[in-house]
Amino acid sequence: MRFSIPLEELVDQKKLLFHLRRIKRGIAERFTVPESLLLFDGIDERHERAEYVDVVVRIRREAQKGSRPTVRFKDGIGADQSRYTHMTALLDAHWLDEFDRPVTLDRIMETIQKAGISPELVNQEVISGKITDVLSNQGSVKDLIIAQGRFPDLGQDATLEFYFPMAQEATRPDDYFSMRKVSGRDLLCKKGLPTRGTGEGVNVLGQPLPPRAGLDFELRSGNGATLSLDGTEITADMDGVVVVNRVLKRVRMVTAIKEIPESVTIKVNPVLRIEGNQIVDVTTSHTVEVIGDLCMGSRITTDCEVYVAGNVEDGALIEATDDITVKGSVTGASLTSQSSIYAGQDVSDSRLVSAEKIVVKGRVSNSDVFADTVEADAVSGSNITARRSVILSRIDADENNILSTISVGMDSFLLHRVEENGRFIERAKSNLMRLEMLFGPDVVRQTTSNNVQAMLMHFLKEHRAEMSECSGEQMELYRKLLESIPPTRALMDQKRRENMELVARIRHEQGESGNMIVIREKMAGRTVLAVNDTEAEVEPLNRAAKVTADGQGNLIISPPDPKPSSAPERSAGATPDAR
Repeated sequence: MRFSIPLEELVDQKKLLFHLRRIKRGIAERFTVPESLLLFDGIDERHERAEYVDVVVRIRREAQKGSRPTVRFKDGIGADQSRYTHMTALLDAHWLDEFDRPVTLDRIMETIQKAGISPELVNQEVISGKITDVLSNQGSVKDLIIAQGRFPDLGQDATLEFYFPMAQEATRPDDYFSMRKVSGRDLLCKKGLPTRGTGEGVNVLGQPLPPRAGLDFELRSGNGATLSLDGTEITADMDGVVVVNRVLKRVRMVTAIKEIPESVTIKVNPVLRIEGNQIVDVTTSHTVEVIGDLCMGSRITTDCEVYVAGNVEDGALIEATDDITVKGSVTGASLTSQSSIYAGQDVSDSRLVSAEKIVVKGRVSNSDVFADTVEADAVSGSNITARRSVILSRIDADENNILSTISVGMDSFLLHRVEENGRFIERAKSNLMRLEMLFGPDVVRQTTSNNVQAMLMHFLKEHRAEMSECSGEQMELYRKLLESIPPTRALMDQKRRENMELVARIRHEQGESGNMIVIREKMAGRTVLAVNDTEAEVEPLNRAAKVTADGQGNLIISPPDPKPSSAPERSAGATPDAR
């Protein structure tokens, strides 16, 4: 094929390819040959003129070899992330069959029939039109969709309607605590049962796919609450504060690992009200409500919840199974919760450890914070470690030039939980040993939350001689010490079980995708950021950012996702009429 081309375009690969494609297109149209079969095979002649070069190029047609038409199947992923086999049938066909004869529509339909595809699902119109094109262009087709299955209908998941606030962020801490106070016989929640889908599905082989039921969970009642006989309603047995505990199970879906509810337990804890502004030392199985500030050097240990109506001062220690809520600030204190921690104002020079969420409506400065997820208005000079995500309005420069370290990832969080639980277990062991020295091993071993009075009488009877002059104040002290034994043992057992689960997860699980650090406003100081063990010291950022890891040792800093405009999720209402 001869053509003329400017000299500068002949040495320009991009422009030369443009001319070659134009030539191939012209040949294909003139001789009715598929353009894809025409190949450039070199330059035969080249004659330079004044401004142009006459070129003779060699274009050859690729030799074709026939092939057997084939049908392949493709799985489908349903709305519930379940994998269904044989949901799509795909056809690969060449205009020549394996005997180098032009393929026929009858041969194609015979191949489809042998593959076992349901005739009702075959799109014969698409197949006929495409095979006609393939024959006229002497080409081929690949991945032609010739039949598609239908996914089964999905039922509705089980629901749970609460008649008290469920979202801490949706209201002030003091409102959240007071609105969960209930009286005996109050209806606490109602479960909606899962439903099964109505429509049956089918795969391309014609095999029926039964409708799928929605996900279910077990509703359980804990202390102070009663589950109805049909398992759908829970009512309060006593006055107190409602606590909801969810157990999640991790299910490996097609695209990710998903956490779904396995059970929901609702209990009502009696409330122990303590006047603040004085040093307190309490170990109890009740929810603790501190009226005022929790003073310097105070200690609270409970397998329930703690609410402080004021500030938590220097040297105070709180260890709780359920939420810890502080209306004011936290200064120089240690707070540990198996659930979540909420602080209504600043946190400084403190240590906060939570198995779930930590939310600080203020600044975190010179503190250590560990949780599944962490949210705060500002951070400076602090270490923040989370399993899933850290969301901050801003990171401020520290006046003493102490870098903040923000780490997100499973391994560091789980290892810290194991170490923290181990430290608590050792402290609790030491406390129980001291109580054994006072009361004796048998008394400590046999004391439960239901027999404290009986064990106190037994102890006094055994030591009648030395207790003959025991004052009422001393008797009350002995009672409090005995009352501290059951919650201490319960917390120890809980942390031992958790450590066994954590160690198993560390061995078998890898870092999760979706872990991130979100900075909503700016990062004023240099900060060490780490996501899934990928760590870097990052310069100040005068903008919002989302920080993730690419899995190859690099941090990715990008604009954050738009903040949802909807309000935080809340319960159905405080009363049944709010449904």
